[in-house]
Amino acid sequence: ANLLASMPAPLVAPPSKAYIEARRKAQAPALLSMERDYAAHTQFGLPIPCLLWPSTPCSKGCYCRSPISAAVSAHYPHGFGWYAVRVQHDPAKLDTIARRFDTYTFTAKTPPPSGKWVQGGAAQMIEAMLEATKVPGVFERVPEKLRGVFWLKGDGLGEELVVLHYGDYYPEHNQFLSAISPFSWGYPTGIPKDAPFGGKMYTPSGIEGNALGVHQDLGRDALTTPMSVAMAFDGPVKESSKTNTEICLFEGQPLVNAFNGGGNTYYEMRHSPGLKRDCLVCCSSPISQLFTLNELDADTSDPTQASGAMWKRGIYNGCCGVECIPFGGYHLVKVMDGDGRKVQPYYDDFISYMGDVGIFVWAGNKPSGSPSLT
Repeated sequence: ANLLASMPAPLVAPPSKAYIEARRKAQAPALLSMERDYAAHTQFGLPIPCLLWPSTPCSKGCYCRSPISAAVSAHYPHGFGWYAVRVQHDPAKLDTIARRFDTYTFTAKTPPPSGKWVQGGAAQMIEAMLEATKVPGVFERVPEKLRGVFWLKGDGLGEELVVLHYGDYYPEHNQFLSAISPFSWGYPTGIPKDAPFGGKMYTPSGIEGNALGVHQDLGRDALTTPMSVAMAFDGPVKESSKTNTEICLFEGQPLVNAFNGGGNTYYEMRHSPGLKRDCLVCCSSPISQLFTLNELDADTSDPTQASGAMWKRGIYNGCCGVECIPFGGYHLVKVMDGDGRKVQPYYDDFISYMGDVGIFVWAGNKPSGSPSLT
């Protein structure tokens, strides 16, 4: 199936031609080079005819295909992102929560003008992240072990907290789409004393660049939405047994892994006049990664909080769908459960780790609208 032909127009007005062209020209020189000589490139990055691999991102067996099934993806003809979750955030509630905090001002990068970013102490931000993302009609549908606020312990990219429970869960398929949304991803305002790798990646440019890479243009359509997290579990998610899942990040289209084979360029390049064959947009690079999430035994003070409190976030690197080099993994540790209870000793460990360093988050968009409508 041809995804470009099959995807209807987005629910919200698409970006203007001028905006798309500006985004295209802002891409790395390597991507612009790919436009100029796309006919000579393959999914392996080699100047040979495109004969070795079915490289459309919807093709089974393609290494830039996400683990999400076509049956789940079919629920989102306009793509998936925070704008497509079954029940939306209450903008008034988000604004009320945001007003409790100071504005975060970017110093090294330029964020989309539509976004509101706020900063506060670690303890206060944990509570705010849970409150803001606990949306009735969504929250109670998600397995309990995935609810709450998690510490990205050992993640060297300069990101500290994440919420996964704002999304759509499909138990009949053992799959879950978690949308990056307001108050769902927290970044440090400085360098914690025991930051991973000595805090070498905790520069303002590194932290803010990572935040903007994840949140994209803060839009409400498949082209400009923040990334989302796809999870394909190895079986039914139960509180009484350990859970394992393959995960990936995607932009708008649940079938396309954003990081494998250049899949992250798919939506940003799909309107480009230089690319006439969509099979060459994705899988134009041999680089691929496998992301996993494996539940571990947790030593919590309250045994009733142990389920889902500790996970190994595996990262395996390779090429062309063969990933066997582990590097960059960390632990996902729950610091507050879905009922707002601190998960000890992990909560205290996190607060001690952060010290006086605060957390900043995307808190929603300004009333003037999204850059996707410019």
